[in-house]
Amino acid sequence: MLPSVAVLLTRNPVTLRPLSAFETAYLQYRDTLALKASNTKQFSHDHFFKKGSILQQKWLALHNSLAHSSPASPSISSKQVEDEFIAAVAAINETVEKFSAKDADVKSLDRKLADPVFLVVKSKSTGKWSLPGSFQQIKQGELLHEAAKRSIEESCGTKMETWAVGKIPIGHVAKSEKDKTFIMKQLILSGQVDLNPSVVSEHAWLTKEEMKEKLGKEDFEAIQDVI
Repeated sequence: MLPSVAVLLTRNPVTLRPLSAFETAYLQYRDTLALKASNTKQFSHDHFFKKGSILQQKWLALHNSLAHSSPASPSISSKQVEDEFIAAVAAINETVEKFSAKDADVKSLDRKLADPVFLVVKSKSTGKWSLPGSFQQIKQGELLHEAAKRSIEESCGTKMETWAVGKIPIGHVAKSEKDKTFIMKQLILSGQVDLNPSVVSEHAWLTKEEMKEKLGKEDFEAIQDVI
């Protein structure tokens, strides 16, 4: 009995994750220190900022704006810096909220942009959720990476541009000595899933935590170490 091949098709994170409360407070505290330091005559920015860093450029821009202000004009206060920072965080959170509306659509590749998501499909014959290709055997004389490419195209169409991370499997699942499934990793670069209704009935792009619920405990535990 020839083994099977499953494809771990991944979409890497597209955006940075939202800042935690601690990270937000730290950045606010750091900006306040930088402002206070800019008003200290003995301060040497070369000892405080890494040369060429974004933070150094930010400080230099702030320092230059203060140096060219007239004596009568008010200097930038820590309250102003705090207000600007809060406004920036609010704008980021507003953007995150807009994208979160897409998170409910598990068929959309544009969901959970701050997390990696993985493609899972539902077999029409068995009704079980699994990685693409898990229910297709390797053909005689076929290499693993060739079988992985074929299984994706046969189940999810040819409208996706994918990139194989390597030609060797990242792991395998062995239900018995003669029943093995090798897992090949691929990244999606562009395109969308175009299901073959004769092979699969549904698909979903899920995070690792969501896969545990969709695949079931036993099947998830078999592949969780390679996700």
